[in-house]
Amino acid sequence: TFTLDPYDNLTSGTTYLTRVTTGVKDTAGNTLSSQYETSSGFTTPLPAPANFTATSGYGQNTLDWDNVTGATSYTVYWGNSTGVSSSSTAITSVSTDSYTHSSLTNGSAYYYKVAAVAASGTGTLSSEANATPVSPLMGGAIQGTALSLSTVVTTLAGGSEGTADGTGT
Repeated sequence: TFTLDPYDNLTSGTTYLTRVTTGVKDTAGNTLSSQYETSSGFTTPLPAPANFTATSGYGQNTLDWDNVTGATSYTVYWGNSTGVSSSSTAITSVSTDSYTHSSLTNGSAYYYKVAAVAASGTGTLSSEANATPVSPLMGGAIQGTALSLSTVVTTLAGGSEGTADGTGT
């Protein structure tokens, strides 16, 4: 077993091969025989995308994150409760560092995580973000349905046509 020091400056998503030397020494410390064994190596995982955010819109949520060097695509994981993991519903082959998740139910919360993908595999999951799609703003408040407007003008107070003042009802 060996441990890499974080200062070894390894590149994420790169496969490294290891070579192990084994040997037999006598009591004086002289090497009597030695042998090299090559292991299959290891791949450093891609880091988690940073600055992951979810912004709500009408029937959709827009997700943004920082680009991960070495990523060829991204996978977005999502669910309707906190605790999203790599076994959650996945949206694969996202080619940019943003995604719009559409055809969502307004008023329902959606939770997300994202991971970078390269030939070496899927990287570390991001922190969790969430957003709740909303209906559009109308009249300064969130409305459940669009306003129905008519073109009929009705006199609420005043007199008959041509008079300056009148009594309102």
